[in-house]
Amino acid sequence: METIIKTKHFIYIVQAMLEPTKCKIGKTNDLKRRLKEYNNMTGKSKENVYQYLFTCEVKNMTVVENDIKEEYSCQV
Repeated sequence: METIIKTKHFIYIVQAMLEPTKCKIGKTNDLKRRLKEYNNMTGKSKENVYQYLFTCEVKNMTVVENDIKEEYSCQV
C-alpha cells in the first residue's frame, strides 16, 4: 500500500498594521511559516505587524492567484 502525502496549498491576503491602504496577495503551503517570514523581514519596524485578512485552501493555487491578480490589478 502506497502512502500519499498531500501537500496543502493556500492563497492569502496579508496586510501590515501601519499600512492600511496596502495589502499583499500570495500563495504558500505553510500559513504559519509565511506570516512569520512577513513579521521578521529585515528593515521592517517591529510595530508594523502583518496579519492575514483572508486565507483559503485551494487545489490549484497558481490559477486562483493569477485570476485574483488579473481581476484587481487595475483597481486602486
